[in-house]
Amino acid sequence: MKQCMLTTMDNPWNPFTRTDEWLAFDISHGYGTWQLLAYLARTSTELEDEDYHEAVLSAMDDLLELNPFGIHYRVYEDEADTVIKLANEAFNANNTLKAS
Repeated sequence: MKQCMLTTMDNPWNPFTRTDEWLAFDISHGYGTWQLLAYLARTSTELEDEDYHEAVLSAMDDLLELNPFGIHYRVYEDEADTVIKLANEAFNANNTLKAS
C-alpha cells in the first residue's frame, strides 16, 4: 500500500523526508495538522495494525472534507517532491494574484 500523509499547499517541506522542517512550518503557521488528525482519528491501542491504519486514513478523509484552512491535501511518498513543488507554485501564484 502506498504511504500517504497530509500537508498544506504552502508547506515547502516533504513530510516523508524533512519531517522536522515540515512540522516546524505547520506549527508556525498555526495549522496543527497532526493535532487535527489525532483529534479526528478513532484509534485505540487495542486495534490491530491494519485497523489502526484504516482509522488514520479515515481521519485523513474527514480532515480533507472539513479542510478548515482550504489548503490541506494528501501526498503520496513516491510523488511527494514533485507534487509539493507544484502545489507551492500554485499557492504562491494564487496569492500573488490576490495581492495585485
